[in-house]
Amino acid sequence: MTPASRPSEQGVTVVETVLSVSILVALSAGIFGIVLDAEGVFSTSLRANEVRENTVRSFGVLKNELRQANPDTLTIDDLDPSGDIVEIEVPLRQDGADIVWGANGQDGFRWRFLLAAQPNTTDMQYVRRLIDDGGAAVGEDQVLARNVMVDGGKGVTVTRVGSVLNVSLRLRFGREVQENHDAVARTQTVSVRLRSE
Repeated sequence: MTPASRPSEQGVTVVETVLSVSILVALSAGIFGIVLDAEGVFSTSLRANEVRENTVRSFGVLKNELRQANPDTLTIDDLDPSGDIVEIEVPLRQDGADIVWGANGQDGFRWRFLLAAQPNTTDMQYVRRLIDDGGAAVGEDQVLARNVMVDGGKGVTVTRVGSVLNVSLRLRFGREVQENHDAVARTQTVSVRLRSE
């Protein structure tokens, strides 16, 4: 048989197969890396949005309580290095010309807004706690905000300028997305005008 009379061979060589598979593996790894990065960005965005939504909802509770607070008995304790503590009374009912003050529908009780330990993290959570006239906690805390940062400064700062209270929370988000990235901090602030008598 002469070379011109040989039947043509169909198929691919081993080298061509290995080269094709290598290119396919490299392309797949690149696409997989891009998808993982996009998922990380998406998760961080979702977490930031969740923190914002929870904080807006929590600040709604806080603003409502502070707007009603008795400005004469409102106290701010700024001695705790992790965050300021606020105690308030809100109006319960009108008794003739007088307002009866308290909290949770009970005379002699107060709301205390403070930082408390957050389970399973080094962060704190901002809570509303019902306290009796002796200062003892009654019932369970209501969590207003989670992931409050206390490293590097106060997690909660409350200042009073005349009849306006400014409350700032330093919140952390994004740390559970990827362990090799630092958490992102955001400070949320609300200003509330106190009631006048």
